[in-house]
Amino acid sequence: LVLGAWLLGQSQMQFLSMAAFMTVALMVMTLLLESQFATPLELLKRQSLNVATGNNRQTQYLQRTDEIGTTLRTVNQIGLMFRWLVDDVNQQALNVQQVCNEIEQGNSYLHGQTEQLAVNVAQTSASMEQITARVQSSADTAQKAGVLASEASAAALRGGQSMDQIVSTMESITANSRRIADIVGVIDSIAFQTNLLALNAAV
Repeated sequence: LVLGAWLLGQSQMQFLSMAAFMTVALMVMTLLLESQFATPLELLKRQSLNVATGNNRQTQYLQRTDEIGTTLRTVNQIGLMFRWLVDDVNQQALNVQQVCNEIEQGNSYLHGQTEQLAVNVAQTSASMEQITARVQSSADTAQKAGVLASEASAAALRGGQSMDQIVSTMESITANSRRIADIVGVIDSIAFQTNLLALNAAV
């Protein structure tokens, strides 16, 4: 337009006025384009990079309803969803770590209980061996008592030869009976101790 005015023979003042007007108009249009497109697009680019890298958790907004504003809101929403996803993954990782720690503690407790159970089983086995030995000793004592009783009976049968022999035999039988009673008492004591050991082992 300025060149056309100059070619049409406009005066120098008119030419300069028109040139100044066109310069101001171009500057205004440049500022307008920068504020309406270049600056929002730069903001959109920075926000997209921040969302992609996760460096910035602040949300940028533009009071616009055109494509640029819609795109920026979409990027912000994607950033929020991405942060929610990362936070959820972090929380799940913490939960898994906590469960692993609890499992490790449970394994340690179970290992300790297993060792204690092994010690208790060994002690119970030793107690059972002692009980078996005492029962065997009681059986041997009872067998000896039976032998003594048989001998006393035989002596009583042979005591018919004389009264002195009968008296002597009766005294022998009495002595043997006392020994049998003592043996029976020992057997009862051993049986009582055996029951106590068995009861302790059961506990």
